[in-house]
Amino acid sequence: FRSMTELHEFVLDDVHRQTKVLLEKRRAAMHQLTSGDKQDIKEVFDMLDIDHSGQLDKKEFKVALESLGFDITERQVVAMFASMDIDASGLIQFPEFEHLIMKKILDRRRHEQILQRMDLFDPNGTKQISFSELKGVAEMLGDHVSDAELQAMCNTAAMDQDGLVGPEEFLQVFKDYKL
Repeated sequence: FRSMTELHEFVLDDVHRQTKVLLEKRRAAMHQLTSGDKQDIKEVFDMLDIDHSGQLDKKEFKVALESLGFDITERQVVAMFASMDIDASGLIQFPEFEHLIMKKILDRRRHEQILQRMDLFDPNGTKQISFSELKGVAEMLGDHVSDAELQAMCNTAAMDQDGLVGPEEFLQVFKDYKL
């Protein structure tokens, strides 16, 4: 690589290719969640559907999300519930619940996969990509990038301006570039 730009483009192209493959697998996986996943979703729904009506109210919905391991705010619960409660009845049926939960499970798995990629840039396991770690990757790839270019890359990705790229910032790069 002759420049930091070439390295950056190479890494982005490679990540884009890998992500494209993951997205294709993710689309296929939407219908291929394990039977255990689907069973867990159904069991939680049934357990909270006390009257066996096949519907959950907002409170039951929040408990269901928490039971499945999702850390969610009240505001998020209200927004998700409203988006699913098309008829404004205050109730959601199992198929809508199942679809949302399957999407959330797959999104969580995707985030986990992206964060695993972060480990390639973070050999010390600090969950922060530093200038020196980025420089190490550039050197490993045989690119002679100026320190200024590397620092600029770190600063661009580090939204909190500390020069370190943390997990949320790493995920944001993937989201921003639709990787």
